[in-house]
Amino acid sequence: MMRATTAAASSSSLKFGYGSSRLGLRFGDVSTYTTIINGFLHQNREVKAVALFNKMLESGNCKPNVVTFGTLVKAPCMKGNNIAAIQLLKKMEEGACKPNVVIYNMIIDSLCKDTLVVDALHIFSEMISKGISPTVVTYNTLIHGVCKIGKWKEATRLLSEVVRKHILPNVPTFSVLADTLFKEGMVQEARNMFEMMIQSNIGPDTVTCNLLVDGLCKAEKVEYASTAMRLIQEMVERGFSADASTTELI
Repeated sequence: MMRATTAAASSSSLKFGYGSSRLGLRFGDVSTYTTIINGFLHQNREVKAVALFNKMLESGNCKPNVVTFGTLVKAPCMKGNNIAAIQLLKKMEEGACKPNVVIYNMIIDSLCKDTLVVDALHIFSEMISKGISPTVVTYNTLIHGVCKIGKWKEATRLLSEVVRKHILPNVPTFSVLADTLFKEGMVQEARNMFEMMIQSNIGPDTVTCNLLVDGLCKAEKVEYASTAMRLIQEMVERGFSADASTTELI
């Protein structure tokens, strides 16, 4: 299915479907209805899901909460319907139930998957302006997004921001950026990423170690190959078990 763009978000109607329904709220609480909505969505019965959601909006004592909205936002994000996801976000921002970082992360991820990084960064800035603090998941998503389109300088800027804000980076944070640097032929910078990872007491997994060893060996310089051997030795000393795929790369 073709993933939607955001260019026509302001002028396009919400395809996800806000419509009238004969469904009534006769039992249960917010959690119950959220579960039912989630079930409808899993069955691809979006009209039923949105109809029940609208009934919740109209009710006096069973208003949707952030989990209900999150359930609805997830559905268009999974299908790449960014227009619908952003319209739901705007609906939250205009109402009493405000979006949280989880909602923003889902939309940012969907946009980055479509390489709509400018739009993702705009949503990110909007989130910050509303006082919502990003998490390492937010930054990892953005770093991966900018790396996909070759903007490694923006990726390193985002990493610096992570460190400056005292957000603890994790393995994916370094792995994605190091992989991009290797592809750009920036071997020393990628190597520095790995060193920074070790200094931060973040233990690389097998995939990360293989990525770095492969990148160093492909540089076709003797000193890089010896560095790869040294890195494996350091990892073994730190308790990392190099598997057959790691040693085969050298």
